Order: sequence, then structure tokens, then C-alpha cells
Amino acid sequence: MDNDRKQLCERLIKKVFQFAELKASRIQRAERLEQKIASINATPAVEEELKADLRKREREYLRLMRRKINVNLFEKIKMLGKGAFGSVWLVREKSTQKYFAMKQLCKDEMIRRGQVEHCITEKEIMASSVSDWIIRLYYSFQDDLYLYLVMEFAIGGDLMGLLIRVDLFPEPVARFYMSQCCACINEIHKNNSFYRDAKPDNFLISESGHVKLSDFSLAKDFKSRPGTMEVTTMSDEHLGTGSINPLASPTLSPGLSGTASSLRSEATGSITAPSMTVPDNVGIMHNRAYSTVGTLDYSAVEIVRKDPGGYGHKVDWWSMGAILYECVFGYPPFGSDNPRDSVKKIVKYKQYLKFPADPKVSPECIDLIKHLICEPEERYDFEQIKAHPWFANVDWNDLHSYNPPFKPNVSSEVDLKYFDFVNEAKDGGPVEALPECKEQVKWFSPPTFGNYTYRAFPGTVDLRTNANNRTNVKDLFKPPGN
Repeated sequence: MDNDRKQLCERLIKKVFQFAELKASRIQRAERLEQKIASINATPAVEEELKADLRKREREYLRLMRRKINVNLFEKIKMLGKGAFGSVWLVREKSTQKYFAMKQLCKDEMIRRGQVEHCITEKEIMASSVSDWIIRLYYSFQDDLYLYLVMEFAIGGDLMGLLIRVDLFPEPVARFYMSQCCACINEIHKNNSFYRDAKPDNFLISESGHVKLSDFSLAKDFKSRPGTMEVTTMSDEHLGTGSINPLASPTLSPGLSGTASSLRSEATGSITAPSMTVPDNVGIMHNRAYSTVGTLDYSAVEIVRKDPGGYGHKVDWWSMGAILYECVFGYPPFGSDNPRDSVKKIVKYKQYLKFPADPKVSPECIDLIKHLICEPEERYDFEQIKAHPWFANVDWNDLHSYNPPFKPNVSSEVDLKYFDFVNEAKDGGPVEALPECKEQVKWFSPPTFGNYTYRAFPGTVDLRTNANNRTNVKDLFKPPGN
């Protein structure tokens, strides 16, 4: 068979599989809609409205699938972040004038540093997610130099930026954010994956003030390899991978916020107001403590120890324990300016895990931390976390009904007051190649990244609780037992 006929056969086979996938996904969407209609006891009129909406969006999706996606369809506005593999931009889609975050990854660097599987896994996890807990992927595509992920833009920055602005959270606020962060992690686990990079920087704050998980560059997807475990070294997975938080927000020097005292209440008491006043980022110099170690602050002991049996999804719950500790005490439990010291503290965590008397933290909160920062066989899973007394008043089935203690207060869709490392794009022009990737790579073939193209199905009608009927955040912040 000559090369032309071979390529023709490959294209035909590809189209057959794409058609089968489209048909299967269409059936799944129809089934999900029927389930939602039944769950809300919709009237015939509402049922018909929802079905008509789905039919309309199915037609939109077919048109979208025929549209070629490339970088020239977007206009760059401001840079949100830059890492070893590329950059992240706030972009505007020219045809719709909608804003997105575009992650632009250099193929050369991804291949040379052995990150090909990671970037493909990141795209697959985001593309397969239909959850409100996960940052939504709208498009993915590639050209000769780059991979592109066009994602939902969370204008509120991330949990680290919020945390550092106020020094630490009172327990009621920590309870709100921890419940949402745990729900994010559980969403990944439900899909037979685990995250491996849980840290405050990767929990983004949406326009509504709720939390969404981002940056799946270190996630492990076992759907195609069920039951698989692996040993992962700290150096290649957690120290200097160069992964980019798509929407990395600023980090403020703890002494600059001046608002923590006004937010603190009794450790197990209720919060006195359902909202927080958070200072803007503009004009403040940023210095993050322990910046040299990054994710290491939240890495589980079995990863750092390089346990011969490998590790599983419970590494994420250790990380959540470290995040909770930082939320209520103001610093990570094993943080250090020296990565070697952090490694030592994590390996000997029983010796170094301390709970200071100030600030005052409830026994219930400390007990939960101890059940997360422990050996994997003793560590709580999601069901045990939900049942813990510290979360006694949390309705885990309706977390989005709570009014968040902080909502972004922005003047426009391009107001990036909650972000650091922000640069204006020149003339608002198209996204351009980075200097280090100007030369097209010659020594790898395009199929290295396979069929990287993805288009999200248009959004459907929101069937969640009406915002006007949401539970007040005060109800969530009651102390255990009340």
C-alpha cells in the first residue's frame, strides 16, 4: 500500500471512530438530561424546554465540530503566568468576545523533559469532566510548536492568594473552603485518578466565590490501567517540573494584609459575618515563603520516602491535611527555606508535626489534621472525612448552595486585581510563539501528541438550587454539635 492510500485509510478509520464517539456521547447527554428531569420533578412544560435546549445545543456542537480550531481565533489580553514549559494568557475569543485562560505548552520542552504523558493526561482528565468542581476545558489543539488548552477563567485568583492576604482563616472560613477542596479531590478520585499536586495555588476561586480545581499536569489517570500503582521519585515529579498553575494568583507578604485580626473568632464558634474583606493586589511587592520547594510542602510521606510499594490516591488526603494546617495556623506544617529540611521533617513527621497554642484551634480540627497527616493505612478517606465531627454541620450533598465568605469584587472581565505576574499584551494582538520555541522542532514527529484536539459541548441549563434560595454560610459555620 502506497503512502497516500495509507493516509487515506487512516483518515477514514479516524472518522469512523469519531462518529461512534459522537453518537455515544449524544446518547449519554440525553440520558443525563432524563435523570435530571426526573430528579427535579419537572412539569411537562419545563421538560420540553430543557429538551429543546439540548436539541439546540446538539446542533451548535455539530457546527463547532466542523470548525477548525487554531490560535489565530484568539486575542491575547494579559499574561497570567509563565513556567518552564510555556505560559498562560487571558485571551478573548474573537468570534464570541468571551474570555478564557489559554495554557500554551512548548512541545520541545515537554518531550525533552519527559512530560508527554503528563500533558496528554491533563487534557484527557479535563475533557472527560462534567463537574462544577473542575475547571472546564473548552478547547484543546496543537500546532507545530505548541499544545494549547483553552479553559474557564476563574477571576477570583486562587486559595493561596486569598489565604496570604488575610494571614490565616478562622475555622468557620477554613471549614467552608476545606469542604469544597475535598469535594474537588473526590471528583478526581471518582474517575479512577488521583491528583498528586494538591496545594492552595491549584484551588481557584470562581466569579461566584466557589472553588474549582485546576492544573492536572501531575495527575495520574488509571482508567486504562485499572489497579496500577507506581513508584514516583520526588525529583522528577515534585521538584522543578515546571508545571504552570493556569490561573496563579499573587502571594502577599503576611505582614501586609492587616486584616486577619478582624476575621478571627473563637476556634469553634460561628463566624459573625458571611463575607470577608480582602485587600487588592495592586502595587504590593510579592514574596512567597518557601518558594524554592513548591509542592514539597504538601507532599505525602510515602512519596517523599519513596516507599517500595508505591502510593495511591491517599496521597491527596495527606496534602489536604497540610492545607488545612496552613489555613488555620498560617504556614505549612513542614515548610522550610531548605528543601532538604522539608524532606527530613516530612519523613519524620511524627516528630515534627506540632500544634502551637496560638492561634487557638479546636480539638476537632487538630484531630482531623492528625487523621490526614499520618501513615497511608491509617489515613482517612473521603467518607471518613465527611463523617468527622469538625464537618458536623456541612451538607455535603449541596455545597454549592452556601454563600461563600469571599466573592471577587472586580470592575470588569479583565480586572486582574487578584493575580500576580500580569503583563499587558502588545496591541492586544494574537498569541505568539515564545522566544525559546521560535524554531520549529525537527527531531520529533507530530503524532507524538496524538489527536490532541477537543471541543467542549455547549453548556446546558443550570439545574442546581436557585441562587436566591441558597443556604446562608452562617449555617455551615456552626460549631460541632450545635
